[in-house]
Amino acid sequence: MENLHNQRGFFCNDQSIAYPLKDDTIPTKVLLPLCNCLLTFSVVILEWWKVKSLRTARFRHCATKCCPNSLRICQPILAGFTIFIIFWFVFIIDLLIKLSVGELRPNFIAVCKPNWSEINCTDSNGNMQYIPHIPCTETSWTLQKARTSFPSGHASLSAFSVTVIILYLHKMFPKSSLRVLVQLLLVMFAYYMGISRVWDHMHHWWDVAAGFAFGIIWGYVVKTHVLDNCFPSDHRASENDNHGDENGRLGYNEETV
Repeated sequence: MENLHNQRGFFCNDQSIAYPLKDDTIPTKVLLPLCNCLLTFSVVILEWWKVKSLRTARFRHCATKCCPNSLRICQPILAGFTIFIIFWFVFIIDLLIKLSVGELRPNFIAVCKPNWSEINCTDSNGNMQYIPHIPCTETSWTLQKARTSFPSGHASLSAFSVTVIILYLHKMFPKSSLRVLVQLLLVMFAYYMGISRVWDHMHHWWDVAAGFAFGIIWGYVVKTHVLDNCFPSDHRASENDNHGDENGRLGYNEETV
């Protein structure tokens, strides 16, 4: 397993990796289902609401005559399945970055428990020297995790989930004051997820900042370039709006959703 990591060394006097062990405020086994369920169910509900609120006569005709209720039922479910898969894709990308960078966590010394008798911290001139190979007495899976500090998975996955939902709400409810409150609560949720990792000595502050940036970028790209293209608000009906208007059909108005 160690071969999967970029094996970084350390300086003996590096205080940034000498913090004590603490229990996780939000364990990973809680974070993953929490963020994934929040994101998936939110997308399903918002897509259902979007489809339900459509005012395009062409869509009503399709949903009731050409393919009875199939789009009303299938689009939210398909969108939820899509974002469910993308969430795990983002998780895997995040994990690969962690393994490639191999940054030591703030509690690395406490986890590693180095055999100091095998380490010469200073060079021949008495200056602190870099120790490329760290003789740890701990060899469990916890040690492997202690080499995956950058970026913060809690920050990136929570920011990704929250960004997608916030963009949905911003587009669907542009004039709602309740929307602003919900968005603020979502931001606070993501912030708490990320900052708790600094409190727990599991990440440096820059790991969390990078995780937030990573998650926000992925969330924006997925929402605007994947979900909006695969599940457009107008269901491509706008391409023929002129024909619809000639027949007395009403165009789709996003402000109605």
